[in-house]
Amino acid sequence: MNTIRTGVTPFAGAASSAPTLLVLLFALMIPMPLVAQDDEGLDDPEMIADDEPEPRAFEVSLEFVNLFLFRSDSDFDGSKAVYQPDGQTVGVLGTFLKPDLTVNLSRTLRLFYEVEIGMNLWSLHNPDQQDATAPDVFLMKHRELYAEGELLDGLFGFKVGYQRFQDPTRLFLDHWIGAASFVTDLDVVRLTASFGQVADPTYEGFRVEKNNFTHDTLVYALAGESTFAEFVTFSLGFYGVSDARVVGHTNHVWTPVLNLEADLDVVRLGVDGAFQIGAFEGMAADGGNEKTLAWAAQLYGEAQLRRWFVKLNVLALSPDDGSASNRANGAFHGSAKNRSSTLFFTESELRDTFDNLDEKLGTQRGPFLMQRAGLLLPDVLVGYDVLPWLRPVAILGYGVALNSDNALGSANLGLEADLGLDLKLDDLLLFQLYGGVLVPGKGAAALVNSIDRTATGPLWSVMSTLKLFY
Repeated sequence: MNTIRTGVTPFAGAASSAPTLLVLLFALMIPMPLVAQDDEGLDDPEMIADDEPEPRAFEVSLEFVNLFLFRSDSDFDGSKAVYQPDGQTVGVLGTFLKPDLTVNLSRTLRLFYEVEIGMNLWSLHNPDQQDATAPDVFLMKHRELYAEGELLDGLFGFKVGYQRFQDPTRLFLDHWIGAASFVTDLDVVRLTASFGQVADPTYEGFRVEKNNFTHDTLVYALAGESTFAEFVTFSLGFYGVSDARVVGHTNHVWTPVLNLEADLDVVRLGVDGAFQIGAFEGMAADGGNEKTLAWAAQLYGEAQLRRWFVKLNVLALSPDDGSASNRANGAFHGSAKNRSSTLFFTESELRDTFDNLDEKLGTQRGPFLMQRAGLLLPDVLVGYDVLPWLRPVAILGYGVALNSDNALGSANLGLEADLGLDLKLDDLLLFQLYGGVLVPGKGAAALVNSIDRTATGPLWSVMSTLKLFY
């Protein structure tokens, strides 16, 4: 469920080098809250009506990251290509900045803007580059730009504009899109109806008469959220996507989702579930429709027990059958987002480097990623607070293909083991250093390697980040 946000949340879009951060810098220079005053003094309670909007104010927050990453290889095959002047290792140094601005127009109306600068790589992106079309120009992504508010004492609400749109599980939809959400709070349940569009990679032009809804990707949803006994949250929703970008081959995907979570102070437990049906018009080899029947599930929990912190997760994505391009598809259309703590198998919690293994194992279809071999990934993270500012961490995960026919007959995707250190240098400054190894199985080798699809050489990595928050 994509709920109306009343604060600022963290978490790629079109690159740009426009100086749009001037408004953010201007807001930083203004003492907060910014209050309009006159000679009469507006702080007299007798002069302020109960329904009068609060004075306007700016809220600014940011996340700043410097990244170091080194990996022994990009796959599990040490075979040397005929021409490979750069070798096989992977290594980058980079800088990332994500500032956002909230403008409180009144007590119930807000405007939110978020931008990402980077990840800019020190060896590639040039701060002296002035050509916005050059390959080494600084990357800048306009992430979110929306208005939101509450009406009739909070009974109704809205959120309209570019936003991060998520279903309650994040397994199906977790995308930055243009969307409109309308909310009503009925005390026992909070209902949200949404409609949006995923950006179309095909050219339609900027002129209005050159655009229509014929070949767009449309998103629509109806979701509800309720709380029981003050510590149990239940979310249920119906999310649909109609992807008509391929002429004559519209892909309809309908996904009911649910999330049940119990927060018991020191322990948090939950379950995510999604069931998927759909039809991809004319995509079967015989010209018929491809019918989708798929599912996804996730069990998760975490606990803080004195100095120990433990986080568990089990992710499962349904596989396709062993025959491609027939009239049946069993692979789940997913967002590639989940709750796993693994650094190789899934998106790294330190910083997304866009090369996680589940994306390499999967097949891209429009805005979704499909695992034709399926995926079962249990993992555990254990941390110990040696000091209030020092936490060593260990991560262990194991991947299994649920249909080995789509991984050259092997269900073993590999074993991941990581060790890390979180060092809190200040309330706003965090240093992280993690190292790990992935021992791949033959199933992963078959889907990732480009030369020898049976090679299973271990892959090791070191990553560190220096993060500043405000």
